[in-house]
Amino acid sequence: MALQEHTLALVGLAWARALGLPDDGLGTLGASPATGAASPGPASGVPSAAPSARAAGAPGCARRVEVVLDDGAVLPGQGERVATVLRLGEAAVVVGPQWFVTACRDLDDEVLALESTLLRIGAAHGVRSCGEHTLYYADEAPEVDPAQSIAVSFDSAHALEVGALCPADDVTAAALPQWDHTAALVPVVEDGRSGGAACAAAGYDVFSGIVARLGVLTVPHLRGRGLGTYAAASAMESAWLDGLVPSARVPEGHTMAHHIAVAVGMEPLGTQTSVTWGPGA
Repeated sequence: MALQEHTLALVGLAWARALGLPDDGLGTLGASPATGAASPGPASGVPSAAPSARAAGAPGCARRVEVVLDDGAVLPGQGERVATVLRLGEAAVVVGPQWFVTACRDLDDEVLALESTLLRIGAAHGVRSCGEHTLYYADEAPEVDPAQSIAVSFDSAHALEVGALCPADDVTAAALPQWDHTAALVPVVEDGRSGGAACAAAGYDVFSGIVARLGVLTVPHLRGRGLGTYAAASAMESAWLDGLVPSARVPEGHTMAHHIAVAVGMEPLGTQTSVTWGPGA
């Protein structure tokens, strides 16, 4: 099921503001935008953002926007010395230093979305991959039916408890340290009170004041029982009530995370592939 136009507009607005573009800098994500140059807007946290639109008829590109980052500029949500190729619906965005943006020109969008392509482009600069990710969004939160044996805790201590029981790579992929809001699942004891160790958690940080970026963690030996899906739905409900668009950035190869995103009603809208390099490269 396709995302609603209202959701697409909010997603485009969130990314445009994060990248220092005008509010309409990414055009309409659900259809091919009109061609023409995108005029630079004031950069917010992105020094010297210089956007431009790709000409109509370029191979594999409905619309290409370029954002050139000066030395020391920070890509929102990524940190210093990170370049990225973002695909959202019919829009493609290339963000990075001038050498990266120039090297990406005349390459097909689908080719640019590959990790191998970006590693090749940045080989002379010693780049390292930050991975390929699928970007999911939802029009609304799913209905959450209260469980008899599980209580939802919004105490961040319970989310940290789950994180301590999970592999470090999983914690990093879920972005637990960045969560501003959490929903953890805690077993219910016989008298109806919660008790015992938390078994799963989901949480989110807020992107551009518009989008909630969710992550999910489940204690390893309890995976495959639907606990992560329940935690994700609870966190999405919290985000939705706060007026935010629920989203997830899922690494390529994390099959269970992709299954959870689909199970809670999210739709894939695009991809993000990023590389980083060390100082002086």
